[in-house]
Order: sequence, then structure tokens, then C-alpha cells
Amino acid sequence: MPLTSTQRRTLAASAHTLSPAVTLAESEISDSTAEHVRRQFLATELIKVRVNTRERDVFATVIEQLAAKVPCEIVRRIGRVAILYRPATPADEND
Repeated sequence: MPLTSTQRRTLAASAHTLSPAVTLAESEISDSTAEHVRRQFLATELIKVRVNTRERDVFATVIEQLAAKVPCEIVRRIGRVAILYRPATPADEND
């Protein structure tokens, strides 16, 4: 379910003090990379991800691929860092 603008603002404000939990190369997202990000979401619903690239188009492609594979919502993009959100589910809490 897409986030509302109010939810995005609230989540972005909450993520302000976070450091990037994952740093990615500018390549296609592998299954192991997506699994690593899923494990990060077990600890928290909100993470920052940095992509090491200078190209905006590459950054956008990598983040879109990651969001589709995990799956999660892209809250905001700031430079080469993206804030990602995935609400905790009861299944996540049992792992």
C-alpha cells in the first residue's frame, strides 16, 4: 500500500538520525543483497541505503530494483541515499 505524503514526512523525520545500514555498488541487485536488506528490516522498519554511484539514473534504477525485490516502500531519496520502509508483520516478529 503506497504511503501518504504525511506518512512520508513523518518517516523521513524519524530517519534523520539514522546512518546508512547498507551500502550498495552500482550493479544489479542480487538475491543475496535483497535478503541482506530483508534481514535489516527484521530489526527495524526504517533503514537508509547508500548507493555508490555518481549517476542519478543508476541510483534510481538500483533503488527501484531493491524496493521491488525486498519488497519495501521508498520514503525519500536524498543525494545517493534512500530511506526505505517496511512495516513489521507478525511473521517477521516470529523469526
